[in-house]
Amino acid sequence: MAVRPTMAGIKRGQEASVQVLTLPAPVGGVDAKTPLPNMTGEFCIYSYNLTVEEGAVAVRPGYREWALDVEQTSELAIGTLIPFTTAGNNRLWAVTNEGIWDVSTYNSAPVQELQPNQTGTPLDDWTDVSADAGFGTFTAFTADNGDEYMLYADSKNGLFERNLSVPSTPLWIRPNLISPGGANPDINANLINFVVVHKQRIWLVEQNQTYAHYLGIGAISGATTVFYFGSKFKYGGQLVGLFNWTVDGGAGVDDYLVAVGAGGDLIPYQGIDPSQDDWQNVGSYYIGKPPKGGRFASEYAGELYLLSSFGVISMSDILKGVDLGDSNNNPMSLSFRITKLLRADVAARSDSYGWQMGFVASRGDLIIQTPEGGIQRPLQYVLNLALGAWSFWRDVPMTAFAEWNNKLFIGADPAKLESNVYVMDVNRDNVTITAPALGQNGLDIDFSVLSSFSRLDSPSTYKRVQYVRADFLSVDMPPVTLVTLYDYNIGEPTATNSPSDESALSTGIWDVSTWDGALWGQGQYAPSQTVITGGNNMGRSVAIAMRGTTNQATTFIGWDVSWITGTYAL
Repeated sequence: MAVRPTMAGIKRGQEASVQVLTLPAPVGGVDAKTPLPNMTGEFCIYSYNLTVEEGAVAVRPGYREWALDVEQTSELAIGTLIPFTTAGNNRLWAVTNEGIWDVSTYNSAPVQELQPNQTGTPLDDWTDVSADAGFGTFTAFTADNGDEYMLYADSKNGLFERNLSVPSTPLWIRPNLISPGGANPDINANLINFVVVHKQRIWLVEQNQTYAHYLGIGAISGATTVFYFGSKFKYGGQLVGLFNWTVDGGAGVDDYLVAVGAGGDLIPYQGIDPSQDDWQNVGSYYIGKPPKGGRFASEYAGELYLLSSFGVISMSDILKGVDLGDSNNNPMSLSFRITKLLRADVAARSDSYGWQMGFVASRGDLIIQTPEGGIQRPLQYVLNLALGAWSFWRDVPMTAFAEWNNKLFIGADPAKLESNVYVMDVNRDNVTITAPALGQNGLDIDFSVLSSFSRLDSPSTYKRVQYVRADFLSVDMPPVTLVTLYDYNIGEPTATNSPSDESALSTGIWDVSTWDGALWGQGQYAPSQTVITGGNNMGRSVAIAMRGTTNQATTFIGWDVSWITGTYAL
């Protein structure tokens, strides 16, 4: 006899329901410290060319030509940019392997003020034009008579000075230094590779030596005195840097002189006169090997930060005895979130010239520039100081940088075909002084970000993302590729093709449109834009990868995600 099934005997699976979530832009920046399953939504796994700013995640600025062909023959990189600003002088110099050039004037031929092999003239003794020449240190100095000087030194060509107060004075010349005599070593300006001013004294470091020379208070030339550091370097190596650290040690604000050895020793000194008893060594510390070139430290807001094989460390942490090798015990360290990446980078390329760490006040950023070699694309580490959030700049061919006139200037070497100075204040890359006859002037900026992974409140079940919507503030919607990634796949999407050019503006043009009748970008915000894409695949944890291009001021707001959750777990 046939048996008719009843409805009670049929078990139906629960119907899937759509769930939604808004993921804000990762204002916490890159987190390479937290394990992927534990990372929270304010952080991201990588972020290229999306710089964290107060209240926003915005596409980094692009760069435009400022001064062209800062070379004559070899077309090597610009190693150093030297800014100088006073009431009477406002200068920017670029240093290459072929000398020192004045690049202060926009769209003007660079003026070579110091050139090689000019024997018998005031422009003398720049003899080494190898690839490592031009990566140096500099300092401004005001002498007792009120004259303003700039001093520059590098490991290939030594020390030069420039008197900015006397126009008739020859340009960059060797300073007149007198050796101390007796048993002390002679000073040789050709071998000086580091210069700094501490408490109105010029200190000079010779390459491959463990001592330094210093001049009298307010003196720009004359007799020097030797001071030995090497006996205190437990880990050996030459003296590679002297830095100022302004701190209140309990008896009022004072400037310390901090000596760093190539082996990783750090020795701070306190006092006024190195020849007197009040000059004292106040400790001996190990910070790990610093990168080559002498530009691995920078002072900001009463703190001295140093870049080494431990990452970015502060003098305050050093004096507190913080274990620099254990970032878990130092969550307030500037590089806490990205120390793993930075440490590996410094370890791999610390013997190459091109490292530079510096603060850019007009942007509120700390920038760490890396050498050109060893990676496929130029890369800089960028920290927003207000939020402590890291991101990466990519495809900026930066070989040196400096803040001048409240703008960020870079020495760049695009495709190793020319050495130019650029200023980063536009919305495209490689904007040329002479615009092309057809098409847009410059290249769209390629940005990319991967959110943290989320289990979406159901750790063991599989999810399928249905739609992802990205929101931006921009005049036009940037071309964007959105990809849903599952279960800790951290691959980057391929680059997005950009339109050939943007449409012409028809409203909101200054001095053309009618006041109160045109849209002026609504104050500090551009119009909002949205892109929606469908999801694919499935997994237990979900992240959103986004890659796009833009040639306009663009701020990323966040993602809206919709998904369904299955009733089973594998």
